[in-house]
Amino acid sequence: MNKNIGVVGALGLSLLGSMPQVVMGAPMIYTGVVVTDVRIGNRPLHNATVTIRFTGDTADIVQVPLNPPTSCFQYLPKGAATVSFEYRGRTQSARIEEGQLFVALDACNGGIGFGSFIGVNGLEPIYPLAFELGTAEFAAYAGLTSVVSATGDAWSCIGGYPSPNNTPTCASPDPYPIHSDIGDLFFYLPYTDIVTSTGTISSNHNGSYNRGTFSIRAGKD
Repeated sequence: MNKNIGVVGALGLSLLGSMPQVVMGAPMIYTGVVVTDVRIGNRPLHNATVTIRFTGDTADIVQVPLNPPTSCFQYLPKGAATVSFEYRGRTQSARIEEGQLFVALDACNGGIGFGSFIGVNGLEPIYPLAFELGTAEFAAYAGLTSVVSATGDAWSCIGGYPSPNNTPTCASPDPYPIHSDIGDLFFYLPYTDIVTSTGTISSNHNGSYNRGTFSIRAGKD
C-alpha cells in the first residue's frame, strides 16, 4: 500500500460524492486465508485458520479520483461477506452484516485485500485483512477484475497504516467490532517486527511476519 499518499485519504475522497466508474460487470469471489489470532465475542482463538470471502460484481468497482488522475486506487464496497474460523478441529462460519467490508486495491504499490468502514478513521484499507509483497503484489497489479491466486505478507491494522514515515502504529481492534450473525468479530496482528523504543512497526511493507493467501475467481456463491 502507498506509504506516502495513503489509501485512507484516497478512498475518503471517493466517499465524499464521487461517482463509480462503470465497467463491464462480472460476478467475482474474493478470498483471503491466514492463520492468526481472532476473537468471537468474548472467546479468543489463538492461531485459528481464518477465511474471508467477499462476493461482488466488477460493475460496482469504484475508481478513486485523484488529481492528477490515476487508476491506482480502487475498491468494491457492494457485496456479501462471510468469514470462517477453523480452530482445534472445528469450523465456525459467520455472515458479516452488509455495509461493513469492502475489497481494497492499491494497484500502483502492490496492496490488495479487505478493508472496513470502521476504526479510528471510519475507513480502514487493511483491516480486517490485506496482503502485500510476494505474489500478492503482482495480483494487485493485475487488478480486481482478474482471476488470480497469490501469497503475501498479511496485515490486520487499524488507524496507523499506511504511515507517512513508514513506521505504522496499529490500534487495538477491541473498540471496533465487525458485526456478524454469530457475534462481534475482532482480528489481531500478532506477528510483527516491533520497534520497542517507540512501539511502532518497523516498516509499512515488511513489518508483518505473517503470511497468507489471496485469490480472485469468477462466479457466485
